[in-house]
Amino acid sequence: MKSQHTPGPWTLEAGRCVMTSDGRFMIVKAHDWNPEHICELDANARLIAAAPEMLAALKLALAALETPGDLTIEEVLEVVEDCCAAIEKAEGGKP
Repeated sequence: MKSQHTPGPWTLEAGRCVMTSDGRFMIVKAHDWNPEHICELDANARLIAAAPEMLAALKLALAALETPGDLTIEEVLEVVEDCCAAIEKAEGGKP
């Protein structure tokens, strides 16, 4: 089954605009300059930009949970690192 979403990676441009890797699509653009909403808009944009990485990390984690005895410790650590990187991107860490 083919994905119906735009594949990642997606990046943040100018804080609140999430662009696809090929630059064809703008996922979100917010022009709400109310200071009370700026942090929320930034957080929402980061979460949207991290969505492709989070989906990939969840798929890897699920596969790892389904076949725990088949994985080496290095493979388990790689799954954990992918999950941590996706969370960090969503929470405003490394892009």
